[in-house]
Amino acid sequence: MFGIHIKIPTFIVNAAKTAGRAAHSVTHVASVATGEIGKGLGKIPVVGGAVAGIYDLGIGGPIKFANEIASGARVDKAALRHLKSQLADVKAVAPYAQTVLTLVPGVGTGVSGIIGASLALASGQNITDSLVAGVKDSIPGGPVAKSLFVIGEGVIRGDRVEAIALHALPIPDAAKEVVASSINITKALASGKRVDKIALEEAYKQLPSEGRFAVDAVRSKGGNVAKAIADQGLKLVPPQSRKALQVGMAVGNARVIQGVTKLALRSPDLHNSLATAGKRVIMNNPVLASAQKLAPKSSHGFVAGIGLMARTAITPRQIIGFRKTLSPIDRKGFDLALSTHIGVTTRKPPAKLNSPMALAGYYATAGSQGATLRQKEHIVSSVMRNPKSRIGVKVAINQTLNARLSLWGKIKKYIGV
Repeated sequence: MFGIHIKIPTFIVNAAKTAGRAAHSVTHVASVATGEIGKGLGKIPVVGGAVAGIYDLGIGGPIKFANEIASGARVDKAALRHLKSQLADVKAVAPYAQTVLTLVPGVGTGVSGIIGASLALASGQNITDSLVAGVKDSIPGGPVAKSLFVIGEGVIRGDRVEAIALHALPIPDAAKEVVASSINITKALASGKRVDKIALEEAYKQLPSEGRFAVDAVRSKGGNVAKAIADQGLKLVPPQSRKALQVGMAVGNARVIQGVTKLALRSPDLHNSLATAGKRVIMNNPVLASAQKLAPKSSHGFVAGIGLMARTAITPRQIIGFRKTLSPIDRKGFDLALSTHIGVTTRKPPAKLNSPMALAGYYATAGSQGATLRQKEHIVSSVMRNPKSRIGVKVAINQTLNARLSLWGKIKKYIGV
């Protein structure tokens, strides 16, 4: 059905949550009984930058600029995190539209708010035509606001806006020219393209005196003049209509980012980069090196999986998308890599296990919770091949069973059984 959110397996969600995190760093927010990772994760530091994922591999202007905005620009980081968390729970078109309309404007104003919000939207569910239509239909402010949403969503994805398209805005014609220029500048910035200097100076001259003064201040500090001009131009749009335009451009840029990401997941450069990173991590980790030996026929998938888990800000959909690019055999190694990484980050090493191979079996089994039945079968069949890893498997299973029995005992006590 249109706009329905497909539930992502807990296993994949856990992999995304633990990506880039150090060994044993998530133990206090992970349930031994269910494998689910609860609240408090945001307080745990990641290894490396806060915004990386697959976005730092030179795969396109939209990703690069969005990364720069999310990493250093003046956006409300708390609002950005809230938007991402809310989108993860959306199940259908109507609540998705309401979430976007309510939370996107709160991320920030101008270009920073638009691009910062688009990165959050891109990390959520697939933005389809039906979702876009649902947001448009929910836009408050009447036909003018809806038309600005359409203009904003379309211009980011390739259209060019002229002042005539803004005829319904209740502002002077000269201001419409500035707004049109600002929208087109924002489009260029979001695409990672250089803005024509002549066009920039023309837009600057059209700004009111206070707008030029603000741009001059940015220019004197060596800041982004193009962004400053666009910010000042967008301020000329009445508040209600400006929100509609901002939401439209954020949604449009999110669709562009999702499209670029899908192409990047198939890129040989990405696969090679992850393989290189994975080999480097494995070389310095005896447990991961042992786990790799448990998947001799799907070693490429295992190494790529470890490389992916070494990055930060990976989303569940990116994990699913990358997994689809692998061969059926390499997917088995990929799943083993994810489960081992999840186990390493969410469980402390049992005192009775002192060999890397036994720990590999323990972590892989512990981290497989929430996986599909077929994934679990492949993971378990791999770790049961080696006598030492089988020891770790038994410990992990016993821990999980004991935790579940303890949880059931608490439930019975609570309900008075």
